[in-house]
Amino acid sequence: MGARSADLRSVGQVPGAVILGTVLVNISTSHFPGYLPPEAQRLPAALLTQAADPQVLADAQKQRQIVQVVTRVLVEQNRAGSGQGQDLTHLTAQATALCAQIFGAARHALADGLHLGFLILLGMSLVVVLLTLLLKDVPLRGRAERPAGPTAR
Repeated sequence: MGARSADLRSVGQVPGAVILGTVLVNISTSHFPGYLPPEAQRLPAALLTQAADPQVLADAQKQRQIVQVVTRVLVEQNRAGSGQGQDLTHLTAQATALCAQIFGAARHALADGLHLGFLILLGMSLVVVLLTLLLKDVPLRGRAERPAGPTAR
């Protein structure tokens, strides 16, 4: 009986994980652009997508790599653009601050997705509990109450 119970729990966990994952990805992807600072619009979309990856948010080394790429992009834009001739130190500081805002935007979008996903799962759990309470109590086969009487040995 214990193995069947574990199997049923596993079957119940799969839809929950799928729903949470779907909501998390869809909400965080759709909310991310709204949290971005206006300066981030100058960056390539692929770079913004990479910066919003939850794996990047958890890895400082990957974040430093993205800051380096953003610095290179800003240097190239500075050369091709207005010709203000900003020095590398200023552009590096600007890239670091911009990336901090981008990573913050990604964290906010991820939090939005998690929040809504867990609220949906909470609602589904409440529905399942209510449905469970409405189930008819049926005795299992072989466990029905036996009439009281003398026991034969």
